[in-house]
Amino acid sequence: MVVALAAGVVIGYLTGGRLRAMGEAELRWSPAMMAGIALQVASVFVDGFAGVTLVLASFALIVAFTAMNLTKPGMGVVLVGVALNAIVIGVNGGMPVRADAIVAAGIADRDEIDELDFESKRHLETDDDEVTFLGDILPVPFARVVLSFGDLVMTVGVADVVVHLMRTGRRGATRVVRPPGQEGSG
Repeated sequence: MVVALAAGVVIGYLTGGRLRAMGEAELRWSPAMMAGIALQVASVFVDGFAGVTLVLASFALIVAFTAMNLTKPGMGVVLVGVALNAIVIGVNGGMPVRADAIVAAGIADRDEIDELDFESKRHLETDDDEVTFLGDILPVPFARVVLSFGDLVMTVGVADVVVHLMRTGRRGATRVVRPPGQEGSG
């Protein structure tokens, strides 16, 4: 998400946006988003079923927030990414992480994988997991992380939302440029 936010801010500035406009933006159900993030953080400190339940509750709140803001450009893309992650986590009782991706990302050597702490949100992918193509299977070596397809979709969506919020702000409309002589019409 840090990369998505940074990319959105850079692109927003390059396209004439301003950071102040984001603070002026009217987003509905913002407390649901904040609560969803808080539950994600809290899930790190809770093991097992309770931790996964917190993660799924956080996704429900984030889905509600994105659904309430679908009129904002990019928010539908964020919603799809969140939904993809929620599906794979819900079906498998946590996000399956592919061992080969862990090694390819440089997180651990193959003989160290069994000693990794996946916290409550993730687990090492097994043959019992389903829809694993939506799991954490995409290694990102320069960042030493493994991402899911839902993470990628969310990242693009978040960057898009940031760009548009920087360009529109509270008024919700972008500046209309008219040809010379027609500035006052319409």
